[in-house]
Amino acid sequence: MDQIIRGLEKLIRDLTLFIAQLRGTKTNSQLLFEYAENLVGQDLSPADLVSDDLGCAESVSMLLRKLIDFPIITGTWTMWDRLKSDTRFISVSANPAVGDIIISPTGSGIGTIRGHVGVLGKDNIIMSASSANGKWERNYSLERWNEWYVGIGGFPIYYFRLI
Repeated sequence: MDQIIRGLEKLIRDLTLFIAQLRGTKTNSQLLFEYAENLVGQDLSPADLVSDDLGCAESVSMLLRKLIDFPIITGTWTMWDRLKSDTRFISVSANPAVGDIIISPTGSGIGTIRGHVGVLGKDNIIMSASSANGKWERNYSLERWNEWYVGIGGFPIYYFRLI
């Protein structure tokens, strides 16, 4: 019974977001954040075009497809390249906000670790696909992302906003 109730609650949240999207009462960036929050704990890339430990870009692609026509991308370098060239996104160099995409693309670091992509949430918490199980989680703080991807991996950090 609890599982049915949770399923109905999720359906209501999804419908509420869809209605807000249709009415244009929220920005795409706000909707991206709300979809990301609503999907915590789920596998956003169940087709597993790549293995779960590499599924971050695929998961963000699937999340973006809830809002816009967007290709399924399976690598962070390709995702970064697409975000830079797609006019529906703007690069944010200062003051990233809730709902912005954060990315440190593989190939741009020093080669010690792979890159990653996620969505910035409230209180500087980043949601992304877990490499351990492929599920969408609140799994980084902005501070931890900087320590790991900049400090250990030597990556730059880029932010993009869906407009």
